[in-house]
Amino acid sequence: MAKGPVYTGKAFDSIREMLDRAVADCPEKDAYQFRAARGSDEIVHVTFQQFYDINESLGAVLTKMGYGASHIACCGENSFKWICVYITVLKSAGVFLPVDKDLPSADKLHILTEGEAKILFYSGKYEKWVQENVDNLPNIDYFIGFDRSEDEGRFLSYSKLLSEEELFLERNTMR
Repeated sequence: MAKGPVYTGKAFDSIREMLDRAVADCPEKDAYQFRAARGSDEIVHVTFQQFYDINESLGAVLTKMGYGASHIACCGENSFKWICVYITVLKSAGVFLPVDKDLPSADKLHILTEGEAKILFYSGKYEKWVQENVDNLPNIDYFIGFDRSEDEGRFLSYSKLLSEEELFLERNTMR
């Protein structure tokens, strides 16, 4: 029987420090692997450096919009984009507000209102719900759809949210 720890990890004090260290130690190793689409055999690989760059870009955009220290909500299935929003907000001065996608509508509205969310990121499955409830969410300034292709007033496309340079970064994350 072995005595002591099998692996001794390095301590870190924040998510930012953890990701910075991962990028410094192994920038070209995979941080994430996921299927390109449900049912697809194609596996997408995202290195620590690419993941870091996407998070920095998204954080910069939120900060430029004036929401770097705001309450940011997210509702949808687990996805790479969901993780990017989550880590970006954890690295910022903001507050991440996860909204359980399976909650009844009234509970989602309550969480978004009482949680003082200023931005809601959401997956395409919730596009209709968000559109139907926009008037019940006056505190939310922007609704950012992961699967939206176009901007329309307060409804923004996740992919268009980023500048052309940042979109280039995101597109080239997939190898």
